[in-house]
Amino acid sequence: MLVAVALTYAGGVYLGLDLAVPERFRYYGIPITISADRYGLPGYVSHEEVAARFLNDKPIDQILSEDLPDELEPESASEAAQGRRLFFVPADDKGNTTFTRLAFRLFGPQARSLYWTYFALLLLSAVAFVVAFRAEPARLWAGAGALLAAAALVPAYQPDLLQPHVTTFYDPRSYGVIAILAALHLGFTAIDRPAPSIARLAAALYQASMIVFAAHMRFENVMLAVGLAVWVAGVGAWHGRAWLRTGLWRSLWPLALLAAVFAASAHLERRAYHPRYFDTHMTRHILWHNMGIGLALQPAFAERLRLADGPLRRVDEGGDGAMMETVAAALLAEGRTNTITRIFGAAYTNPTGDPAGATVDVGAFLHGAGSDLALYDQEVKRFVLATMAAAPWRTVELYFWYKPRYVFAHFLWFSGVTTSRPGIDAGGHQSPLFGGGARRPGMGGTPLAVFVGLLVAAFSRFAVGVPPSVWYLALAGSATLLVCTLAPMIVTYAAPFLMATPLAALVLTLLFLAALLVGGRGDGRSGAGRPGRQP
Repeated sequence: MLVAVALTYAGGVYLGLDLAVPERFRYYGIPITISADRYGLPGYVSHEEVAARFLNDKPIDQILSEDLPDELEPESASEAAQGRRLFFVPADDKGNTTFTRLAFRLFGPQARSLYWTYFALLLLSAVAFVVAFRAEPARLWAGAGALLAAAALVPAYQPDLLQPHVTTFYDPRSYGVIAILAALHLGFTAIDRPAPSIARLAAALYQASMIVFAAHMRFENVMLAVGLAVWVAGVGAWHGRAWLRTGLWRSLWPLALLAAVFAASAHLERRAYHPRYFDTHMTRHILWHNMGIGLALQPAFAERLRLADGPLRRVDEGGDGAMMETVAAALLAEGRTNTITRIFGAAYTNPTGDPAGATVDVGAFLHGAGSDLALYDQEVKRFVLATMAAAPWRTVELYFWYKPRYVFAHFLWFSGVTTSRPGIDAGGHQSPLFGGGARRPGMGGTPLAVFVGLLVAAFSRFAVGVPPSVWYLALAGSATLLVCTLAPMIVTYAAPFLMATPLAALVLTLLFLAALLVGGRGDGRSGAGRPGRQP
């Protein structure tokens, strides 16, 4: 497990990921942290003057050391009341602020602190796993598999794969990878049902915090908790009433602990966030906006969307602005100019006065005090539902063919099985699964096969005799996590930069499958845990 963490760390340094600060940290996390820690501004908002210092390509360390003022010009009472000089953070990107504040307090205000903090958290997660399962070799091998799956993603941080949208491990769009080990930990604890000692409680509490913090970084990571619950419930249903009668509370306490940490996090958010986040600017993702972008994968739906000849159809770039302008144009066509003003404020302009001339400044809308993101998401919901209701069969095609096919094509490409990047042509049609797109290298060396081979070799040497039920159980857990982490892309929109966590779950599933096929032919002499216990 330690080697897997070290390989991931060193691979990231080799690729320069230790200094590759994600865009959302540059624009949100660091300015808000500076506004709070240096200038005393609470509420997960930034001073506009501070945020403006980071809207460039300068190195972060140079800005932190040279470009920040000693003091800020005081704001008037009316400006403070209206939040006119505040910079708001859209959706659930407030989690990167919490991460940044932790990093700067642990290692100081510098770019590398963010990278070091990610690996400090990951290493502590591995330590917690070892503390809880130190006497159970099969569980330890499963934990090593989770960390190897994370290491397998290192080659994906290159142009045309995760980059340029996801630039390093702690980017919010890939942060869920760090919590897969934590999900396995709580799942095994709930299924094995050990007595909750102080060490086990402390380890489980840390892992629950890892899952909750992943959801704080990006709300779709809550699907790790959903997958964990489904996995445990499925095992309970498989074993029947007898399993439930013998110590049900020992199965439930890890899940109850996770629920308690989620509740505590929600309470802290209510106390820490600016009040406007609970009114107009939202604490979570603008769900219907993302579902609207996802319509563009269905060619017929794309024809209804503004800019259907380019940015919106390419769901991995340009979709935000195109969706906003689609809604603005639809509202204008209905004569609802007051609603446009309430939603977009000064971010909306229309020199021609007709629907075709509606334009929205994305940055001004997402960050400005005069915007109403909550009302916008309601209007997107109305648009999306009307579009689907008008073409139910196309909706079925979208969710059961176009989106799954898009994800599957990228999985093939990520893994190196195919060498052509999946694409969408001018007519909105996807390229063939095994060719037809622009030729680009996948994850070099086909790491799926490499890491499967490594773990197969390890299990064939050290884990002979482990009952197959152990690997069936682990495989069921990883497969459940894979399905649940894929669900947000099917519901909203699919893009390669959102696939890091599902891809890690896929690698882990293949590792467990290999372990079952090669190392799961035994007579139960070792690795099943304490004698007499149901594996």
